[in-house]
Amino acid sequence: MTEPRSPIVCSLTAAELPARRAEIRDALRSATVEARTELADGYAVRFTAAAGLLPRLATLVELESECCPFLTFAIEVAEQHGPISLRITGPCGTKDLVRAMLDEG
Repeated sequence: MTEPRSPIVCSLTAAELPARRAEIRDALRSATVEARTELADGYAVRFTAAAGLLPRLATLVELESECCPFLTFAIEVAEQHGPISLRITGPCGTKDLVRAMLDEG
């Protein structure tokens, strides 16, 4: 039996969204994007490894998973200080939301 999916609802209010968008921009501001790949259920972004990027991405994941529990996040760190990848996926209908979130960064 398939587990029921969380509803596609962000718990932030309209008044809280501008501050969250600023947090996302700040988390990704200095990050160098090597690639952005559209997936069937979301996006994957590969960043050039840089000091402080991993904790910024972890904070972003923590914040977004609190208000958007329907999203799934994965952070992958390549060997030998290679790129850091962030994958954000979710149920059908979330791809536009994920794209907008990434475009804010």
